[in-house]
Amino acid sequence: MEEKAKNYVILNEIAEGGQGIVYKGLDKRLGRFVAIKRFSVTETMPKERILANLAEVKNCFHPALPMILDIYSEGDEVYLVMEFIKGMTLTEYVELNGPLSVADAIKVTEKVGDVLSYLHSRKSGMIYSDLKPDNVLIDSEKNIRLIDTGSIISLKEIRERKTIEGNLASPGFTSPEQMEGKAISPRSDIFSLGALLHFMLSGEDPSKPPYIRRHLRECNKSLPGYLVSAVEKCLEKDDNKRFPTVESFIEKLKNPRRNYIPIIPGLSSPYKQEKLIFVSSGKRVGALALLTIILITCVMFSAKALMSKANEPLTKSVRVHELEATDQAGNRIIIGTLKR
Repeated sequence: MEEKAKNYVILNEIAEGGQGIVYKGLDKRLGRFVAIKRFSVTETMPKERILANLAEVKNCFHPALPMILDIYSEGDEVYLVMEFIKGMTLTEYVELNGPLSVADAIKVTEKVGDVLSYLHSRKSGMIYSDLKPDNVLIDSEKNIRLIDTGSIISLKEIRERKTIEGNLASPGFTSPEQMEGKAISPRSDIFSLGALLHFMLSGEDPSKPPYIRRHLRECNKSLPGYLVSAVEKCLEKDDNKRFPTVESFIEKLKNPRRNYIPIIPGLSSPYKQEKLIFVSSGKRVGALALLTIILITCVMFSAKALMSKANEPLTKSVRVHELEATDQAGNRIIIGTLKR
């Protein structure tokens, strides 16, 4: 594996994070530029662990993820070679153009969310773990790409670690549990996705001075309420209060009229109530419309029946009265009748 190092030349540093440094490099065999990540080897994350985790990560394939080209080590260092993607990071884009429109921000969130959903649904379970504007790239064809596959961690690796090092994170975009060195889960990525959407809508980067994240309503009072509440739900410190899945968060953004139902007490896991999460207001409106049509039909038939009865000829009840008299002998004589 160490012989592979001779195939690459490191040119310059692109970015630095808690998990290592990413460089722009050159593949001498093919004469093409590549991205090379050098991992930080620690006591809790030794070389063997990094290589084992990357062996699982290399099997992840998604159009928005850079292709993994090679994995090699040199001495105590581990390197991941990835496809080099030209473009502008989301950080650079917002600094240049200001906050995104609601429509564009939701579109980017949906694209990034699709990658996270793919990783979370993998058989081995994968967490991106370092979602931030610097890792979201808008390429030359205006596609949204999620770079740095080296930050992806399998759930197996998470279970085997005694602690999750808090320094392997990006303050302001990393979940509280990861910052505190606790175990992470797909909901940790959901926190970061909410922080990313907050950044796109506000233009405020909590990883830079004054290192705070204001309530989204304070940043922009014109934002719709459903959007503000959805973002703040992602940013809950208690991960059990966040959206249970990326899909439920994206669904809320795409269909704001749907009512989100909080976790139902008594169920052992929020994942067991996926089918209970949404109640469609559209279905309620449809049922109400059907009921209205039925009532109108009943009224029309009743009116028609009354009109038919009104047109029937009326029969009168006639009472006959006899006119009586008596003769000289005292006999009763009927002298006529009277009809009423």
